[in-house]
This record gives sequence, structure tokens and C-alpha cells, in this order.
Amino acid sequence: MIPMNDLSRLSVADTEGTLESFRDIVMSGNYILGLNVEAFEKNLASFLNVENAIAVASGTDALLISLRSLGVGAGDVVATVPNAGGYAMTAIRQVGASPIFIDCLSDGQMSADDLFSVVGHTPKIKAVVMTHLYGLIGEAERAAEICSGNGIFLVEDCAQAIGARTDNGLAGSFGDISTFSFFPTKNLGAIGDAGAIATKDKTIAERAKSLRQYGWSTKYEVSESMGANSRMDELQASVLNRRILEIDQINQRRREIWCLFNQALSGSSEVRIIGENGPRFVAHLGVLVTPKGTRTRVQELFRNRGISTGIHYPILDFDQKGFEVGLHRPCPVAENLTSRLLTIPLFPTLTDEEVQEICGALSAIEI
Repeated sequence: MIPMNDLSRLSVADTEGTLESFRDIVMSGNYILGLNVEAFEKNLASFLNVENAIAVASGTDALLISLRSLGVGAGDVVATVPNAGGYAMTAIRQVGASPIFIDCLSDGQMSADDLFSVVGHTPKIKAVVMTHLYGLIGEAERAAEICSGNGIFLVEDCAQAIGARTDNGLAGSFGDISTFSFFPTKNLGAIGDAGAIATKDKTIAERAKSLRQYGWSTKYEVSESMGANSRMDELQASVLNRRILEIDQINQRRREIWCLFNQALSGSSEVRIIGENGPRFVAHLGVLVTPKGTRTRVQELFRNRGISTGIHYPILDFDQKGFEVGLHRPCPVAENLTSRLLTIPLFPTLTDEEVQEICGALSAIEI
């Protein structure tokens, strides 16, 4: 069975470097927020061309701390899409804010037109969380203009899109603050949980840095309320310091695989794969859009050919019982899209033979 991902393949290639780093870190006696973390923060900031990067324990923590760094709390409204897996919603609810949902485009990205419409009629919006979904950078530049013109903070969630870029910058360089996940399956993945925050604003950065460690200004002196224990460890940072040097090559390999998948679907007018051949897309996931009512049939075809599949994501945020969001705006594009999505394996260590097997399955789809 071809897996959705096989992290062991990447780890095998990196075993020697990881073990050497592990020995050095163990012998150093400095395991959290040490020299490796400091180096990674500098490397990430340089890569993104922003002034500040703050390492944290996970991508979800990055969202939570970012909202708190912007002063978002009880009584505030945060706009986000309902189709991005609920990670932004988790942070929004934890800070005590209320969500308002923005519909997406046919590729799953936040609709700037719908955002513009909502902002004009919702005066309490304090922040927008824009998730760059599936590896495709969204309409970040237009969203930044809308937010700036209305006194609203823009948070870019770049967990799935590190390295995606427009002519004017990379994902994570357009908003007031941006967040990253380095969960092992991400394009830039650690060997455990890890995340980061990036911003051009020094004041926001200092607050985020304080909030990741109890709200301390100095050790044991709490200057910011609602601080967290969210610190990156040295081993994760050492792995990320090596892998960030290869992120553009990794992304290019992902795009090459995506192009082969897209070509295999060229004879189908019914099924498409989200993405594009260019720097705006880093091919984090291979997401098919199937005709309504056919997903199970397509999924069965892949299963019979020994190919794993998944769904990103099967339940919209406003349908999650645990979020208790109450009433929500209609999001017809997101509601239509979520019942049609099917994810196929797309990761950089797929073998050429596996890629061809997946292409064969794509070419065999009949609706």
C-alpha cells in the first residue's frame, strides 16, 4: 500500500546528522531555548525576509500566542474560513473571541471578496486568520489591504505553505503576524511538535516572546497576562536548521510530482487537483476535487490499486459540536467543496514507481 506519507524515508536520509546533533545536545545540558533555537529563529526570519521569528512548541500554539500578542480576547470577533481543519478555531475559542466565517474560493483559499463584504458589515472584527491551504498562497496581498484599511490585524497561517511566494514576498510576510507548524508531515518538518511566529513588528515580537514562556519579562517576573509554556526544544531546532537549507528543493520536488498528477488528469473534465505550477504553490497536499456524489467511488478505485487516501477536511468548523459556534454565515462554496475533496499521497520521498502508480490510478478515473 502506498502510504499518505512515510516520514521514515526522510529520517533515514537525515539519520547521521540527527544522531550527531542529539549527542551534542545531550552532552551540552541545554535542552530548551538554547543556541540551536536562537539559530533557527535567525534562519527562519532571514528566509522569510522579516525582522523577527519566535520559536514555539507547535503550530496551534503559534496561532494562540499570535492572537494574544495582538490583544485579541473576550468580546472580540475573529474572521476565518470554516474549511481549514479547525486549528484557527481552536485558538480563537481559547482566547475567548468569537468567530465569523468567510467563504472560500474553489481552491479552498479565503475569498477576499467575501472578506471585504463581511468587514464592511461587522464592526467588531479585530483580526483575520487567513490560512494558506494545501500549499497554495491565498489572496494575502488583497487581504492585507482590506485589513489595513479597516484597522484589523491580519494573521497569516502558513502551516501548509512555507516557501510559497508571489512577486512581492513569501507567505508569512504580508500580515501583521504569521504562524508556522513544523509537525513532521509539513514541508518543513521536525521530528516532533514544533512551531514558530514571524512578524516585522518588534513590539508584537517581544510580546509573543514573553507569552511563549509564562508571560515573563525576566525569569519569574510576569509582565504579560495569559502566558503559556510553549518552548521549542534544541533537538527540533537542530533538525529544522538543517532542513530549512533544503526547503526550496523539497518544495520543487513536491511541485514536480503535482505536475505529473495534474498531467495524468488532463483527459478528465470531471476531476481536478488543487494547485498550480509555479512559486505560489508548494504542493503540501494532493487534493482532488471530485464531482458531487462520486468521492466514495474514486476512493475505492485508489484502495483497489493499493493507494492510501484521506480527506482534508471532512467537517466544517461550524458543524463541529465541540466548537459550539451557534449561528453562522452561509458559506456555500466551502459547504459544496468539503463533500467533494479527496487527498492522495504527495510527499517528496515518493519513488518514481509510486508516482507512476498514482498517475495510473488518476488516469483510470471514470465518472
